[in-house]
Amino acid sequence: EFDVLRNGKRVGQHVTRFSRDGGYLVVESEMTLRIRLLFIDAYRYRYAATERWCDGRLVDLEARVDANGDRSTIAAQARGDALEVVGPHGTVAAPLGVFSTNHWHAGVLDAETVLNTLTGRINQVRIEACATPHPDGEGPPQARCFDYHGDLRARVWYDDAGRWVGLAFDGEDGSRFEYRCRNCASAHEAF
Repeated sequence: EFDVLRNGKRVGQHVTRFSRDGGYLVVESEMTLRIRLLFIDAYRYRYAATERWCDGRLVDLEARVDANGDRSTIAAQARGDALEVVGPHGTVAAPLGVFSTNHWHAGVLDAETVLNTLTGRINQVRIEACATPHPDGEGPPQARCFDYHGDLRARVWYDDAGRWVGLAFDGEDGSRFEYRCRNCASAHEAF
């Protein structure tokens, strides 16, 4: 569980839940934002995704985005040796084993491509350890920091066990968003 902050002020939350369904690991991610100006909702955002993993690979995904009433859906499903992704920009094929941009899986740190669950596009990335663990004073203490470069720019933190514990990125309007972990250990203990 994360609090979502915009320029240091709490504007929402992000929750990731894990469960088992037969041989599948099911990962549900949900994020809601509400930005108010003078007691009026200036911007509302809702993101919900369900991933199904088998043998350590993403085999099925559905992500829904509602950005102030502008709605889109991304769907991905394993077909043969590829992951077929259908999104607002058409259909693309990704290699099986691609990681999504839901960040919970530290295996992404070795990736050069990721499935952007907001756009449905395959993003080329270079992920490198941050020069300092808490650049700009962000991130949880005693966590490892990594920067995304390329098609996607973000900063992400994982603890020593490889659990996702923080995220920061710039919004389209130049504001800074940060995910601050509220409860990151308990969900992973069973998996």
